[in-house]
Amino acid sequence: MLVVDSCVLIHLSRIGKLDLLRVDECCTTEGVYRETVIEGYRGKSQISEAFEEWIIKSHIDMGIASEIAEKEGIEKVDATLILLAEQTEGVLLTNDKALIALARSRGVSCLWLTSFLLKLSKDGKITKGEALKILYELVQSGLRIEAKIYAILEKKLRM
Repeated sequence: MLVVDSCVLIHLSRIGKLDLLRVDECCTTEGVYRETVIEGYRGKSQISEAFEEWIIKSHIDMGIASEIAEKEGIEKVDATLILLAEQTEGVLLTNDKALIALARSRGVSCLWLTSFLLKLSKDGKITKGEALKILYELVQSGLRIEAKIYAILEKKLRM
């Protein structure tokens, strides 16, 4: 199961590639729904449609999430994602460095959006060429990646 953060939904919707998440059961929290559909971003209608059709919106105890958020100095939405990943034993898919560090410290499996693309390519879900094109489109649409990381990813996808 993939537990998906808002940044992943937003970036994939901007380039029309939300369907990449359909490789596995996909869930997220009410807070992510609010951030992406209610508050909205460019690509909001595509995200809304995905919630109606295939993204599972899970309820998380906000009391526990608030406790974690306060103790760890993170947003409540991020705390709910960690709790959901723990409860489902899912893989947290995000592009948030601090969230990944905290989630991993709690034993949660995590993937960066870029690592997810590499995994899709390795698993034969998309070709290396498609992954490279998607990576380029993500960067063009505003995904921030260090130049060094981009170069490493590009090299891996060209091999």
